[in-house]
Amino acid sequence: MQSGGQPNVVRYKLFGKTVFKVIDTGWCKCVVVLHVLKIFFGWKYRRVSVRSFKQNIGSGGRSLLYFDHCWGGGVAVYSDGKIDELSKKFDVVICKYNPDCGAYFFSRVRDGAVCVVKKFRFRSWHGLFSRIVINNLVGYKSIMDVIGFVTREKNASPGLGVEFMLHDYYCLCPTVHLLQPNLVSCVKHDAVVCTKCQSNILQWRAQWLPVLENVVTDIVVFSDSSKKIFLSVYPSLESKVRLVPHNVPKMRSVKIKKHNGINIGVVGNLTSVKGKEIVCQMLDVLPDDVRIVNIGTFYGDMPQSEKFVCTGPYVHAALPDLVQMHQIDVVFIASVVPETFSFTTSECIDMGLPVVCFDIGAPAQRVAKYESGMVISQIDANVALTEILNFVHQIKRTPHTC
Repeated sequence: MQSGGQPNVVRYKLFGKTVFKVIDTGWCKCVVVLHVLKIFFGWKYRRVSVRSFKQNIGSGGRSLLYFDHCWGGGVAVYSDGKIDELSKKFDVVICKYNPDCGAYFFSRVRDGAVCVVKKFRFRSWHGLFSRIVINNLVGYKSIMDVIGFVTREKNASPGLGVEFMLHDYYCLCPTVHLLQPNLVSCVKHDAVVCTKCQSNILQWRAQWLPVLENVVTDIVVFSDSSKKIFLSVYPSLESKVRLVPHNVPKMRSVKIKKHNGINIGVVGNLTSVKGKEIVCQMLDVLPDDVRIVNIGTFYGDMPQSEKFVCTGPYVHAALPDLVQMHQIDVVFIASVVPETFSFTTSECIDMGLPVVCFDIGAPAQRVAKYESGMVISQIDANVALTEILNFVHQIKRTPHTC
């Protein structure tokens, strides 16, 4: 969906075609979002009033509130599986804040009921849930309102279970990904260093610590790397942290036929945090027999280079076919931030592909142990290209079966 067109009018586009054109008001946007989900993505829902929605939340200590963001990526993949699992035991209610609409969307998994709330009066939802999961709060208009609600619920019911998922580093820093304004990743996370980048960092962490310490009962991390980063800021919380790696669906192995030239694959959406700038810099110095293939969506102005191919969005099950179609010799995990897990890394290792990444975050931990993996010595486009090409030439000289 994209915005644009006349003043105060929003055009919603899908696959390049305008599917809705409405006056730019929050409620119109909410209705459009629901219709798009229903018509184009088969989401079955029925709109109900807030009062009706709350009256029909399951009782008997089996109701669960699941806070999540409204975007995709690995978090969405995780949520799909997690919600399916929780729905077997609880009456799950999902809360997502959509900053585009300026509204909260509540959906009940059991019957597809949906209600839209422009102003979330948190106190009116008191006592309705026996368990709360904070999966992701990125994009929420007022995180402290959500945290305040959860805190009051916990104080009223000391036995309330509150689970916190560390999909990113929002509770450490408002930049979310630990990326400085100059697109350089943070290496140290102590207060002295961080205040030079974020002047309000001490206040930010002071708001989060009591919640993580006194309200949250379990903190789930998905890699040893993210656990170390988290505890470098909140060492007192070690006893609450549980390491639970993601359960990634298996991918079939692929075999790339012999061919001329070298194809470097970048799998997933390319944004600044995912290394978009690094990839563009590499294109400027790419040898004639090398090309870069982005299997996913490129965000921003598309590079005008014959050596760059972008497939656009893809279905997860089609990834092995796309890799074979484009004869990918090596997958470059170009992320310049410390990923907390990286589904893409696991998928590419599963397919038996050579994988390279920078020495940062969870991908580096797995790639370093992978027999067909290489960790790039420096976050730099020229260094990355040189080491990737040397790595591929070495593989091609050595018999390699995928």
